[in-house]
Amino acid sequence: MNENETKYKIQEEYAKLRKTLKNVPEEKIKMAEELSGNAAFMAVTLRQLQDKIDKTGPISEYNHRAVENPAVKSYNTMVNRYSNVMAQLLNLLPKADQEKTVETAKQKELKRFIKQKAQVA
Repeated sequence: MNENETKYKIQEEYAKLRKTLKNVPEEKIKMAEELSGNAAFMAVTLRQLQDKIDKTGPISEYNHRAVENPAVKSYNTMVNRYSNVMAQLLNLLPKADQEKTVETAKQKELKRFIKQKAQVA
């Protein structure tokens, strides 16, 4: 993915997050925007790291020795930070919206899982 594609994907992800966070109280909007920007960047980067790990595998060879692919370490670190940022974003929403957002995320995850299993079969 080239630089322009990456920027476009980040903007798309940011727009999705902004749509989800439309009910954030006015006094928390600035914080939500900053967190959304970070989350969008991390989401795109995580996908890129996943692609790299899928292509090269979790183990690389370095000086004739098997070592962990550096992308795996980056992915593991970033996925934890991404989870924290998303939790912070969720906490900025009013309680009723938090519950709807969590339910929607679970539905999307289930659909993605079913789609992946259907492609394998």
